[in-house]
Amino acid sequence: RKISPRPTFLEQPTRPCPRATPHPPPLATPSKPSRQRPSAAGPLALPRRQSHLPPAAGPLALPRRRLAPVPGRSATRRRPAPAPGRPQLTAAAGVHPDTGEMDELARKRRQLIVRGAGLVAGLYAYMMVMFRRSRQQTPRITVGSMADRAISRESNLRYIYHSSDINCSNQLRMRKAPFFRLCAIFRERNLLLDSIHTSIEEQVAMFLYVVGHNQRYRTLQPIFRRSIEVISRYFKAVLYAVGELRDEMIRPPSNHCHRKIQESTRFNHISR
Repeated sequence: RKISPRPTFLEQPTRPCPRATPHPPPLATPSKPSRQRPSAAGPLALPRRQSHLPPAAGPLALPRRRLAPVPGRSATRRRPAPAPGRPQLTAAAGVHPDTGEMDELARKRRQLIVRGAGLVAGLYAYMMVMFRRSRQQTPRITVGSMADRAISRESNLRYIYHSSDINCSNQLRMRKAPFFRLCAIFRERNLLLDSIHTSIEEQVAMFLYVVGHNQRYRTLQPIFRRSIEVISRYFKAVLYAVGELRDEMIRPPSNHCHRKIQESTRFNHISR
């Protein structure tokens, strides 16, 4: 037996492209033989089983299998009914059959928007009126004008330590020169600080007025036009600053008797 050589890659015949050449129509395939027992021909004979393959075009094509209709369901498929109130497009022109219906919908929509905006504006106005009425009905604590209080305070301070030595001594138990020198010492040593509303001179004046006249904080309110809390706070601050100067300002008692007391006959019972 002669063996022919195997063709190479270049010598192999090329297959035609399935897209370039159309497929020939498939031939009808013979149906499989029925496994049922042969029966006699007659009106009671069973129908022969048909093939499940798709039918092919040609004279040998088998008849297409049809399904029996289901009771209660139509054989033809119907399209769903359109939603009520929604315009439909025509199949030919592709436009709305009635443009007046679209204009009516747009007009109703605009009316709804205007009514909603009017309702919101009315509710806002009602809430503003009720808010103002509630604020007017609530009782408030009346406070005097800050400008009037500041003017009265400045005039009182000028009368205390800017008028004369006699008036300053009567109010603070100290003359003007020692008073401003003490304030300068507190400012140089950073023992006291000027605040936005109260100066060091006013703080020291409140302290000397309480100590010199043995007064309560409440009696200083009409003079300095300050609250009790403010007067108490600055009194404690000045008291701490004076305590820092205790070695310079406060002298301890001594047993030495002064010369005038020793030579005076008025104090003989004391010196003895």
